[in-house]
Amino acid sequence: MVHKKIIAHRGASHDRRENTFESFDLAIHYGVDAIELDVQQTLDQQLVVYHDKKLPTTNETLISDVQYRVAKEILSTENVQLPLLSEVIEHFQGKTFFDIELKEGVNPFHAVTITTSYLATNEFQLKSFNVTQLEKIREITKCINTALILDYRWYPQIRLFKDIKKCNPNQIHLHWKEMIKYFNLLKWVKLPIWVWTIDSPEALCQFLIDSRVEGIITNEPLRALNFRDLFSF
Repeated sequence: MVHKKIIAHRGASHDRRENTFESFDLAIHYGVDAIELDVQQTLDQQLVVYHDKKLPTTNETLISDVQYRVAKEILSTENVQLPLLSEVIEHFQGKTFFDIELKEGVNPFHAVTITTSYLATNEFQLKSFNVTQLEKIREITKCINTALILDYRWYPQIRLFKDIKKCNPNQIHLHWKEMIKYFNLLKWVKLPIWVWTIDSPEALCQFLIDSRVEGIITNEPLRALNFRDLFSF
């Protein structure tokens, strides 16, 4: 059976707070093939590792509407870290592969500049739901691996080939519910597929033996690694 890659979704997020040094460190300790992390951009153009676009304030302030210092202070009251992307990369450089999701509003040029300042092109990839972001990365450089994320809740099938042609990704990242919906189309594209987010024992078994899948993105990387060992032959 082909060796499946296990990617820790926001680190070992079942066991530690997501998108933190502790979460990434534990995932790497488990032996994952990659860590997945989310990147937002603050008002002063800082790229930070954080999933939500809103901060935990009474008026739900957008992280993009405040400076990094302010966002960090707000989150510190909740005991939540707000590391810079550069800090996370520098800390874990050479220890793992980085699967970096650019959220809406992140400047692709900033993302390319930071990642290539620390990492070789075979040490990371940039991914997004946003085709325009991926197009801009391709305009900047053709050397960086990218992935287009598809979301079954809103992504129309009719756009698939058009968007792939526009942004020319190296991979497709599918929500697990999309496998049936999109596979008959994607088999003509011949791009590697990573599936998210797979946590239950039943789903892990299903996708570990699915020859169409190259990588499994999971909140429970230790469970996934143990299951992979069971299925290795």
